Parts: sequence; structure tokens; C-alpha cells
Amino acid sequence: MRHSTLVVREDSPIKIVPIPHLIALKLYAGGHKSKADIIELLVRNPDLELDEVRSVCARYRLGGLEELIAGSRSV
Repeated sequence: MRHSTLVVREDSPIKIVPIPHLIALKLYAGGHKSKADIIELLVRNPDLELDEVRSVCARYRLGGLEELIAGSRSV
């Protein structure tokens, strides 16, 4: 949440998590739905900086990202 800079509206306490961190959270959660969500995020954001995503996931020692990146390229 520290990296969240976007908010729903100016006075809202709700913050929007950056995509690399959202992917890391989903990777941590695991499960088929979370993995499908990651692939969907990767497909719908082709300009996403994958090195940043890799860095965030590596910081938290989360494995399995490369398989999902490969899977998103075959969609």
C-alpha cells in the first residue's frame, strides 16, 4: 500500500494498488483464479514493464511468474 499513489477520489481512503504489486499479491494468493487474473492483467496491459513486475515479485521471493508471462503470450 505504500506504493499506492492513485486514489478513487481526492478524499477517499481507498488507494489503487499499482499493477506490479497487484500481480505480486495475486501470485502470493495462488490458486487457479489468481493465476488466471495475472495472465489477464498481462494480456490487457501489453506496455507493462515486466522487469518492474519481476523485481517486485523477486523482492517477496514469489515464484511462478515466468510461467504466467509465457502463458500470457500464448493467449
